[in-house]
Amino acid sequence: MALLSTIVGGTFKGDQGVQGTQGLSGDFVGQGAQGTQGAQGTQGLQGVGGSQGAQGLQGLQGLSNQGVQGLQGGVLANIPQNSQSATYTLLASDAGKHIDISTGGVNVPVSVFSPGDTVTIFNDSASNQTITQNTDVTLRFAGTTATGNRTLGPFGICNILCIVGGTTPTFVISGAGLT
Repeated sequence: MALLSTIVGGTFKGDQGVQGTQGLSGDFVGQGAQGTQGAQGTQGLQGVGGSQGAQGLQGLQGLSNQGVQGLQGGVLANIPQNSQSATYTLLASDAGKHIDISTGGVNVPVSVFSPGDTVTIFNDSASNQTITQNTDVTLRFAGTTATGNRTLGPFGICNILCIVGGTTPTFVISGAGLT
């Protein structure tokens, strides 16, 4: 390109030069390295567990006494009553019942009960009632070595449990108001 120049107002001015070409721009090739993974956070605390509920009562098992009636969910709902107002000797049919005695006392006989048979006696009076062991009967006062007749105080209650049946039976007696 020819250099042209002009004089303008006593000043020499040259032509503007040709602009150069822009340099190559670089292309970014590839991908940068991945950063390191951050540390794992701490695990939260486990919540408090609730307490276990109370276990229900287990029902009676293996009850074979035919005199017991009204068994509901392992709990006796009713103990049949035999009311007496004079001296009374227990019968086999009294097993599983309660004797309501107001006078005369109760006799415990031989050859009537089997092991496991029970009778409850309630003194329905303000006087003492005697629980008498008949001949050849052993009536053992529970928790002691004492045997023999027992006195059931006013409005006292006791249980008699047959341990050995037959002609020389053994019973255990316990209760409130019993001496």
